[in-house]
Amino acid sequence: MARRYAIFQREAAGLFVEKNNVYNNVFVEYGVVGIYVRIRDKIATLFSTHRTESDESVVEHFLDIANYALMGAMIGHFELKPGQQCEHLYAAVNGDELGERKLRCIHCCNEISY
Repeated sequence: MARRYAIFQREAAGLFVEKNNVYNNVFVEYGVVGIYVRIRDKIATLFSTHRTESDESVVEHFLDIANYALMGAMIGHFELKPGQQCEHLYAAVNGDELGERKLRCIHCCNEISY
């Protein structure tokens, strides 16, 4: 069971990095209240009788809820505030066609090459 759990942890982390690259830390702007709203929306969608085939899967909804909970924990633990200086936490991203490797901050999306 621990191995299965670890698979979903990696999936959730990848999903967070992917979506945060698009939304660029907007969760910090809306704070914990915004996170409560998004979790409530995800739960409402899970229980909706109007779901369609094209909607996200139940698994994706639960991964989103898990990520929102972790974002709330990050806001509380690191006392994140809008406009606050980032404490970069870099993750590897694909390099360019010349083979240059890049790291991107999972918080602010700042990139560095190495």
